[in-house]
Amino acid sequence: MSLDPVSVALGFVAAYVLSGVAFVALCMAELRQEKKAKKERDRALDRLIAEVGIACIERPTNVRSN
Repeated sequence: MSLDPVSVALGFVAAYVLSGVAFVALCMAELRQEKKAKKERDRALDRLIAEVGIACIERPTNVRSN
């Protein structure tokens, strides 16, 4: 029994399309993860800036005292 050339070609095309879809899905998942990490870093930076601002308001260092 020999393989039908059309079936073999269709199998190769299907495998190629499936691998392309999997590649795009992995790229999208990685992009989503990078966006999430960036958002978390931005939040941490905002919290740090707020803490520094509050500390500077509570205890200013350039005030003259006797």
